[in-house]
Amino acid sequence: MFSPADNPGLAAVGLGWGDLDGPGEPPSPSRTEPVRDMQDWQGRRGYDLAMTFNIQICVDCADAHSQADWWAETLGWVPEPLDQALIDSLLADGTIGPDLLINHNGERRWRDGAAICRQSEVGSPDRLRILFQPVPEPKTAKDRIHLDIHLNGADRDVMRAELEARGATFLYQEEQGPSSWYTMADPEGNEFCIA
Repeated sequence: MFSPADNPGLAAVGLGWGDLDGPGEPPSPSRTEPVRDMQDWQGRRGYDLAMTFNIQICVDCADAHSQADWWAETLGWVPEPLDQALIDSLLADGTIGPDLLINHNGERRWRDGAAICRQSEVGSPDRLRILFQPVPEPKTAKDRIHLDIHLNGADRDVMRAELEARGATFLYQEEQGPSSWYTMADPEGNEFCIA
């Protein structure tokens, strides 16, 4: 028989079967029968513990649209297109007001955010995406998470010069074993590396 105690992760946080139903919920009837194995337990939960999830990378910034444009050019990606017909419909039925939109590069865009992705992934629900979202506070410390740009054989010094010409700042060079990289900052000061 499988029990939460058989899983060190569940045991470490002190979960029992009652905890798996949800706060304030009585144990479901299936909890009164012994669990045969992990597959039986996963089936009762409604998902596979080995399931993987997609992520979106979010970047806090002052100017979401400028940052999205800068990063799209840097990575060779594109700003995600918006469905202008959907925006017309949402405006017409009063779901949104015009104050939620701006005109950016000749297109209506959401005022409070801009996203980029690879051109080949536009519209795909599984796309890798970076969302830039405005926040009121300025950046005050080193980022705890940063992007590493793998140049795939492109000349790092040429890339550094191109990025600096577009507003990036070179911070320092680092080496570890056979690897070396430049740590840079984007126009708003967010660190990233090129290697």
